[in-house]
Amino acid sequence: MNKLDWGAIEHEYRAGKLSIRAIAAKYGVSDTAIGKKAKKLGWAYGGLQSKKGLHSKVRTKQNANHCEPKKNAN
Repeated sequence: MNKLDWGAIEHEYRAGKLSIRAIAAKYGVSDTAIGKKAKKLGWAYGGLQSKKGLHSKVRTKQNANHCEPKKNAN
């Protein structure tokens, strides 16, 4: 079995110049494998911040009930 050069794959992934499918074809690995590895290790594609690094708050039914009511302008 051929050992993959994950360092080179990570470098190309982070650079974002090739699509993930193109990187996969170049290194003989599936795009799914690259995606899973990137997610697991927190790689940022093309300089974009990974989802692990984002601190966005999703409005759910539970936290929607904690919203402050709007005050009247009267």
